[in-house]
Amino acid sequence: MNRLSIKTQYYLGAAIILMICCVGASWYQYMNLQHQAITSVYNKTEIFLSAASSIRSYVKDNLRPKIRESLTSDQFILEAMSTSYISRQIMNNLKKSYPEFIYKRAANNPRNFVNKADEFENKMLRWFSNHREKKQWEGMIKKEGGTFYVRMTPIWAEHECLVCHGNPVDAPKEMLDLYGTEHSYGFTAGDIVGADTIYIPMDSTNLLIKEKTAWVFLFGFISLFSLFALFALLFNRTVVQQLKRLLLTLKSIHSDDRQEAEIKKINSSDEFTQIKDAIEIAASNLKSVHDELKSSETKYKALFQASPDAIFVCDSQGMLTDLNKAGVSLFRLGEPEEYTADVQFKDLFYSGTEAMKVFDILRNGSSIVNAEYKLVTKSGELITCLVSANRLLDEETDFIGIEGVFRDVTEERKLSKHLAQTEKMASVGQLAAGIAHEINNPLGVILCYGDLILKNRESSSQIQEDTQVIQKHANSCKTIVESLLNFARVSDTQMKKADIHECLNEILSVLQNQMKKQNITVLANLDSNIEDIVFDEDKIKQVFMNLLLNSIQAMPEGGDLNLVTQLNLKKKQIMIIMADSGYGIPDDKLDIIFEPFFTTKERGKGTGLGLSVSYGIIQQHNGNLSVSSQPGTGTTFYITLPVDYNNSLTSAV
Repeated sequence: MNRLSIKTQYYLGAAIILMICCVGASWYQYMNLQHQAITSVYNKTEIFLSAASSIRSYVKDNLRPKIRESLTSDQFILEAMSTSYISRQIMNNLKKSYPEFIYKRAANNPRNFVNKADEFENKMLRWFSNHREKKQWEGMIKKEGGTFYVRMTPIWAEHECLVCHGNPVDAPKEMLDLYGTEHSYGFTAGDIVGADTIYIPMDSTNLLIKEKTAWVFLFGFISLFSLFALFALLFNRTVVQQLKRLLLTLKSIHSDDRQEAEIKKINSSDEFTQIKDAIEIAASNLKSVHDELKSSETKYKALFQASPDAIFVCDSQGMLTDLNKAGVSLFRLGEPEEYTADVQFKDLFYSGTEAMKVFDILRNGSSIVNAEYKLVTKSGELITCLVSANRLLDEETDFIGIEGVFRDVTEERKLSKHLAQTEKMASVGQLAAGIAHEINNPLGVILCYGDLILKNRESSSQIQEDTQVIQKHANSCKTIVESLLNFARVSDTQMKKADIHECLNEILSVLQNQMKKQNITVLANLDSNIEDIVFDEDKIKQVFMNLLLNSIQAMPEGGDLNLVTQLNLKKKQIMIIMADSGYGIPDDKLDIIFEPFFTTKERGKGTGLGLSVSYGIIQQHNGNLSVSSQPGTGTTFYITLPVDYNNSLTSAV
C-alpha cells in the first residue's frame, strides 16, 4: 500500500480542518440564533400569559365582589363577572398588536367551540392532570404544515369557579340562557378546566436563521480557504521542495557527485541545513552503529543465557533452534556448551498430544501466559512448569516459529501439596481423637463383661462361644481405636543421636522370617558416609515398620525389596529409599495415599492409618515422605531427614 506524500497529507489535513472549522462556526451560529429566537418568543408569550393571569385575578378578587354588592344573589353579569369571557375578549384585543400570535383557552368541553382542544392539546391536558407539579410546558411542534413554538399553562378549578362550572342547577340564569346546560359543567375543586395556550409560527424565523447561518458558512469558508492557500504556498516553498531535494540525496547516498550536488542546493540556514548536516554525520557513523548493534546482540545473548528460567525458540516445524543454559539444565540435556539443537518441542511435554495442542494454539495466533503443564526431562523425570509463549512472524507476517519461557514450579507445587496434606491431617487427627475416646470407654466395658462371662463356669458352651466372637471383634475395634489414638496423639518426641542404619536393620530382622516365607529378596545399598543424626528412634522404627509391611503385603508371590540410603551434603539431609517390585498403586490413587483411612488392602487387613501416621512422624522430624509407583511394576517410598535437626527447626521458624 502506497502512502500519500507529505504535501498531499498536508493538503488533506488542512482541508479537513477547514471544513471542521466552517461547519463548527456555522453550527455555533445556528444554535446561537435558535436560542435567541426561542428567548424572544418566550418573553413575548410571557406578556400574554401574565396578562391572562392578571385579568382572571383582578376579576375574581376585585371586580366580581364589587359588582355583587349592587346585585341580588341570583343576578349575574357575564361581561363583568366571568373571568374566561373577560380574559378572552381582552386577549383578542391584545392580539391586534401581535397578529402572528394565536391565543386559545384549550378545553375538552368548552362553552365556546373555538376553544375546543385538538389532539395535541388533549394530550397536554392529560399530561398536566398527571403532573400537577408542572406550572407550564413549552416546545416546538409541527401543526397545519408549519412549525410553531407552543407555550401552555394549566387552569385549575377553584371553589368560586364551581358556581358557573359545577352543577348546572347552581349556575346563574344568564349563563344558562346563553350557553345552556351541556358544556363546561360538572367540575370539582382541583380539576383541570383547560389551559392558556399560545402558538407562535416559527417558519419565517427559522428561514431567516438558516440564511444567516449560510452566509456565516460562506464567509468563513472563503476566509479560511484564502488563508489555507497562502499557507499552502509557503509550505510548498519552505518544506516540500527542500524535502524533495533531501529525498533525492538519500536515494543516491552512494553516488558521491549527485549527493554533493543535491545537498549544496540547500543553502538556507533553517532546520533543513541541520538535516543536511545530520545526513553527513550519519554516513560517517554507519560503522559505529553497526558496532553498537553487535554489542547489543552480545548483551542480549548474555541476558538470554543468564536468565534463571528456561528460554526457548523453535521453528515452524517444532524443532528447537535455541535454548539457554537454564533450559539445558532443566531438561537434563547435558552440558550447555555441548548442547546441539536436536530436540523437538513435543519431546519436552509429558503428553505429546498436549504439546501439539499448545503448538497449534500458538501457530493460530493466540498467546499462552503462565499456563501450567507437565513436562519431562531427558532422563524421564516429571517436572511442573508455567509456560508463556508467543508466535514469531517474518516480514510477510508468515508464521516462522515460537518463542517462550518455561518456569519450573515443581518444588512450589510439592510444597503447596505438603502444606495442604498437613492441614488435612491435623483436622482429621482432631476428629479421630474425639471418636476414639468416645468409643474406647464403652469398648472397655464390653471386653470387661466378656471376660466375666468367660470366667463364669456356669455359662453354657454356646454362650461361651458367642462371647468369644464378641471379644474377637471387640479386640479388633480396640486395635482400630488404638490406631486412631496413635494417629491423633501428639506425643513428645524423644530426640537423640542414633544410627539410622541400626534402626533399619532392627526392623528388617523382625520381619526377616516373614520375608523369607514369602520369598522376598532384600537388596541393600547403605551409604557408609552417613553418621549418627538426631531423631526419635521409636517413631522412626514405626515408620520403617509401616512402610516395609506395605511392601511385603504388595508382594504376596515374592519379589525384590531395594533399600538405599544417600547423604546429600549440599541439602544437609539424608534420603532413605524403599523400592518394591509389587503390584503398584494406580495413578489416580497416588495423590490420596497418605490420607487417613485410605487403603488399597482388603477389608479387615488394614485400618488405612499406617501411611498417615508415618507421614505425620516424618513431618515432626522436619523431613518429607513421598511416593512414586507404576502399576504392575512396583512402588518406591522416599524419606528425607535433616542431618542437623536443631538447625532445621530454626529454618522452619
